[in-house]
Amino acid sequence: PTDLEPTPTNLDPTPTNLEPTPTDLDPKPYFIPDNARIAPETIATDTACKRDKTCPLSNFKDLDPLFWYHDGIHYCLEQKLMNGIGDDYFSPGGNTTRGMAMTILARMAGIEVDGIGAEWYKKGLDWAVLEGISDGTMPEGYITREQFATMVYRYAQKQGQGFKGSWMFLLK
Repeated sequence: PTDLEPTPTNLDPTPTNLEPTPTDLDPKPYFIPDNARIAPETIATDTACKRDKTCPLSNFKDLDPLFWYHDGIHYCLEQKLMNGIGDDYFSPGGNTTRGMAMTILARMAGIEVDGIGAEWYKKGLDWAVLEGISDGTMPEGYITREQFATMVYRYAQKQGQGFKGSWMFLLK
């Protein structure tokens, strides 16, 4: 199956450098409402994370354990689904590539995908193609929401979830 349809968003040139840019490293590369930071005294005491130096978010220069995204990123780091973009940066407001998405889904499936070098995503890509999750094209290109939704849906189908069978609409 193919997950690329020729739309203006995926015809843009594929990025060749995934190193953090000054925009990626800016702690506010996107709109953050004034109430995005949580007051320490309002954090529920029943959570295991103290949101201090023991929190996995504290290992990244561009993450704040008191921001609204804490629980989601903490989960992804703890479950080893994501590990940042390198050099102690996570890039919370950065773009996601197709290679990143394939790697995250492979990790969710329990596949060992750790790789080194220019094609760090190769094991995740190979798994995604073999399982029919992705066609494996443009791994360094940014993923659109529709492409990611398609990959997640195909992954869910492999787990026995989602719609089953074929769909058709009769035209009268």
